[in-house]
Amino acid sequence: MIAWIPFISPMPQLGALWWLLALPLVVAVSMTWKAVRLSSLERYWAAVAVMTIQVLVGTAALGIGLLILVRGILPLLPVE
Repeated sequence: MIAWIPFISPMPQLGALWWLLALPLVVAVSMTWKAVRLSSLERYWAAVAVMTIQVLVGTAALGIGLLILVRGILPLLPVE
C-alpha cells in the first residue's frame, strides 16, 4: 500500500487490535458527558472512571450475549 486514505480504507497497522480504539473513545465520551452533566466537578474523575468502566463492561456483556445467541442458540432452532 502506497498511501492510506482515511475514512475509505482501514488503518493497516491496527490489524486485529482495532477494538482497542474503544478505550480512548469511551474515555473521551465519558469525560465530555460528565463535564456537561455534573453540577459540581469535585468528583469529576471518579465519575468519569465509573462511567468508562460501566460502558466497557456493558459493551463486553452485549458482545458476549450476542455471541452466545448467534453461535449457541440460533443453530439449535429448526430451519423450516
